[in-house]
Amino acid sequence: MSTNNNNLNNLIGSRDVLKRMNELKETQIISVMRSAGRKAMQSVLDDAKRNASQIDDTESPLSIADNIVMKTSYRRTTGDLTIKVGIQGGARYRRGDKEKGLVTYWRYVEFGTEHSAAHPFLRPAMDSNQSQIFATFLAEVAAGINRRLK
Repeated sequence: MSTNNNNLNNLIGSRDVLKRMNELKETQIISVMRSAGRKAMQSVLDDAKRNASQIDDTESPLSIADNIVMKTSYRRTTGDLTIKVGIQGGARYRRGDKEKGLVTYWRYVEFGTEHSAAHPFLRPAMDSNQSQIFATFLAEVAAGINRRLK
């Protein structure tokens, strides 16, 4: 967890949070971080869905916006907690994906091809919310620590 603490040192107001965090158990820290990260990334999820719905073909039965999801993962071996906003099914294409309702063509919309221009919806959602993500994350971490140390 020391790497994560070094990254948090760069955020304004994080020193107090780090001092209080040392009073928690590791499982409590993970829980606080996961919850804070999900709340912080919610604005990215909402914006990505809004951006994708403006691009989606209304005549298509599949919708990119409906397949944008948030996922969290934690690796005990490294202590890495990851919160991702992306498209369910990922960027790979396999036979039968369309029948399963997976919109694997999203990457052609996001990045474009040699024949069609890019219409990004994920990257702008992340870029426009960066300062809000960090502010929300730090506030939620502080609130989560306060709740657990009562």
